[in-house]
Amino acid sequence: MLRSVTLPCAAPVRPVLSNPLLRRPLRSPSRRPVQANLLLAPLGLVTNPFVLVAWAGGAYKFYSGFEKTNFNADQATKARLVALWPVLYATNADFRKNFQKAIQS
Repeated sequence: MLRSVTLPCAAPVRPVLSNPLLRRPLRSPSRRPVQANLLLAPLGLVTNPFVLVAWAGGAYKFYSGFEKTNFNADQATKARLVALWPVLYATNADFRKNFQKAIQS
């Protein structure tokens, strides 16, 4: 059988980290604002070489097969759709069907 034992202890002491150059307490790493991390998180995704290669490959295939789609063939529309294809593929069912038509060999 387990017995619980209580040990006498003083109140916990929190050390104050300070920078002598700033003359104010530093924030501990666990107390940093979450917003900064959420804003920088997409930057890691965009700079990931595997993501860039996948985006470029999909953009090339979509650009080369664009005439098979139902979209308007002017250059401005083509450039926008090719640049934004991952977002449109994830959010639009009609775009997914046209994208599949375009990338088929």
